[in-house]
Amino acid sequence: TVVAGQTYGVGTYSIVPVIDSRNYSVTYTAGAFDVVEDKDYYVVTIEFYKEGNRVFESTYDGKEIEVRVSVIVEDTQEKVDNVRYEIVKASRVRTFALRATDNMIIKNASEYAINVYVEDEVAYEAAGNITVAPKELTLTTDRTEFVYSGSKQQPTFIINGMITGDDVSVETSEGNSTDKGTYSVSASLAGEDMANYVLPAEAITQEYTIEASKITIEVENHNAVMESKVGENINFETKITGTGDTNPKIVYEVRNEEGETVANVVNGRVQVLEGKTYGAGSYTVYAVVSSENYDVQEVTVGTLN
Repeated sequence: TVVAGQTYGVGTYSIVPVIDSRNYSVTYTAGAFDVVEDKDYYVVTIEFYKEGNRVFESTYDGKEIEVRVSVIVEDTQEKVDNVRYEIVKASRVRTFALRATDNMIIKNASEYAINVYVEDEVAYEAAGNITVAPKELTLTTDRTEFVYSGSKQQPTFIINGMITGDDVSVETSEGNSTDKGTYSVSASLAGEDMANYVLPAEAITQEYTIEASKITIEVENHNAVMESKVGENINFETKITGTGDTNPKIVYEVRNEEGETVANVVNGRVQVLEGKTYGAGSYTVYAVVSSENYDVQEVTVGTLN
């Protein structure tokens, strides 16, 4: 019973025994109790459905996932209508919220947290969570072996497994890949929907080779033994066939019997190298390719007397 003129509301109260007689003394243990607000407690249920089936996690496939939120009063089991909730989508760049009062839809790859607000006062943050994992694509290359052509060459990556209508493509890194050698290129995704996909880690980097151009040098219109005097032309022609680039730079070297290069043949004429001796004797003329981008480095044109 509340004492007249006193206030009795929400708070903490002490209990003290009082005896209306001076003939007694009282020993007691102090007690206390709380008066709490009479309020409702809520039960929040969040479920995720794809194509009518409940899911707890998912992989991106372009299909919508329905978010169903239900809030009831714990004591009465009555449905609460004044509910607001948010879908918080986490990404590497930013966090943003989408608000709605009815069931909402999620689809893209990300981690999602559902916040529920009852009567705009009671907050149940991260009351529900779901992860939509990105879809892994297949990644291949059109080729990994090339023949030197004099131009830049490298594989082209090809992706498969995208959802029809999505804006996603693959980009290939560029390298210095002209000369003979072994190189590598890497792939990355591009496009507005790229965040919904991942590439297989083991296939992102691809090695490839550029082999030397396979050529054949044929000497035409000459005798195996050529006669020449200083200042006279030497008549011979070379014809190059093969695969890849067939236009290498060729130097025609004149070597003495010791194998020393003493002169070059330029436009049919022997040009003696500075500091070298070129006189009567027997020499061998070679067609020399000085680049490793060709599998033939030199061939014998003939003997020059």
